[in-house]
Amino acid sequence: SDTRTDVIALLTYKEDEAGGVMNPRFVRLRPDLTVDVAVRYLRTQARKQIENISYAYVIDSSDKLLGTVSFRDLMLLPPDRLVSQIMETDLITLPEDLDQEEVGRRFSQYGLKAIPVVDEDGRIKGIVTIDDVVDVVQREATEDIQKIGGMAALDAPYFQIDLLEMVKKRAGWLTVLFISEMFTTSAMGLFEHEFQQAVVL
Repeated sequence: SDTRTDVIALLTYKEDEAGGVMNPRFVRLRPDLTVDVAVRYLRTQARKQIENISYAYVIDSSDKLLGTVSFRDLMLLPPDRLVSQIMETDLITLPEDLDQEEVGRRFSQYGLKAIPVVDEDGRIKGIVTIDDVVDVVQREATEDIQKIGGMAALDAPYFQIDLLEMVKKRAGWLTVLFISEMFTTSAMGLFEHEFQQAVVL
């Protein structure tokens, strides 16, 4: 099935790469289609589980990305025009191995709703949408907060994590804090007499 093929395709990438974040389901068009045929095709695709119907990606027979065209432009242009005549060829793309943090920066820089992911030969592999980037940013922020709190990232909701797993994540920091407290207690014991003389301390 298409879903199984999509899952297999995503498993070839690391989770923190553009290829691991992307969705391989997107609308493809051939450059030799007329606007009328393209619109009818997009209407059928809108009924399926397509990630982003706002843009269609124009590809050749080897899946090389040639350009993009918006659904809005297709609706406004004469039906006999060819897709190749109206497509946008000045493209912003993401390499498939680009780190997810850099993916987020690209979205912030260009203000796009979706960016195609391509391999080194320019073949499109999928698209990353702004919703995908929001999820990435939330995960990164959660990991940063957990590290500030003195533990490794949990990789799961706080109340769903196993107690033993949480102890493992925090064991390093707890050990450091325990040893530090021992040194503090020893130091205070050595100066106990001085502390008694200075009640304020």
